[in-house]
Amino acid sequence: MIKKIKENVVMDNGFVRVYNDHVEFNGGIKGQYFRMSLSERLPNYGVAIICEYNGKFIIMDNYRYAHNGFLIEIVKGMGMNDKTPEETARIEVEEEIGGRLENLISLGEVKGDLSDTIIHCFHAKISSFIDTNHEETETIENIRLVSIEEIKKLIRNNEIQDTVTLSLFAKIL
Repeated sequence: MIKKIKENVVMDNGFVRVYNDHVEFNGGIKGQYFRMSLSERLPNYGVAIICEYNGKFIIMDNYRYAHNGFLIEIVKGMGMNDKTPEETARIEVEEEIGGRLENLISLGEVKGDLSDTIIHCFHAKISSFIDTNHEETETIENIRLVSIEEIKKLIRNNEIQDTVTLSLFAKIL
């Protein structure tokens, strides 16, 4: 086990809070450990939703600044104040792909190794579509329907690299 000696906030930009804590490792060795959370102004959860329409899955290209390029992803979003993960999932599906939900089923949770943020995972069946309402800070392109066989091929060919998207497809394959 790693014991936290002192919490050390390095940065908080209103979205993400970064820590470089003073810790004690096994054997009494002292050092530092990096971790992240969502900012205190946000609830510390996210959502990820595999959306299905007429037996096909919806994926999109989402620009990610950290990679200076697009990643193939499913619908994802940060937690929203005064909203449950289910409510947040419904809002994100409508904003990102214009989907109206027929149903929403929980697939459990996933966690990363550098962040304490819990990602609530869902499988949604889409009944119909309306216009999207992307946030001004998002760059989403090439929203498309693909079969499960196409998903498997994209994964095998290393075209789907987003860890949350991979985790959710692993839950249903």
